[in-house]
Amino acid sequence: MSYDTLPPEVLPRLRQPFLFDRQREHGSGDSLVASHPVLREDGGIKVQFSDFLIRAGYRLAERAIDAEGDHALRALSEELEAPELAVEFDFQAGQMQFLDNRICGHKRTAFKDLAEPEARRLLLRLWLRSWGKRSYAG
Repeated sequence: MSYDTLPPEVLPRLRQPFLFDRQREHGSGDSLVASHPVLREDGGIKVQFSDFLIRAGYRLAERAIDAEGDHALRALSEELEAPELAVEFDFQAGQMQFLDNRICGHKRTAFKDLAEPEARRLLLRLWLRSWGKRSYAG
């Protein structure tokens, strides 16, 4: 994906803050939502996007998303669903995957686990970063 495939009118709004649900990944007493833009240009294009988490952030804050923001989110979501952008991986036991959430968009497809407890999948997720506080700011 590149900027030239998005409708140009959505770019300014994507560079403005949106509310994100922090999914309870914060310190005690911290806000349930974070506020930051979807697109940033910081030594290259940085993207932090989850349509689900943004819309949940607005619900948590009891605020309606603005029409321009809604249009921008829909346009970006549509662009990211383009089949030519998809790559599928079939993980085998013992394999690992490392992703930088700010430069690589990703999502999981539906998964049906095996019935036998000893044969079930074990998925561990770990967030690594070399900056900031222990509580994740969104």
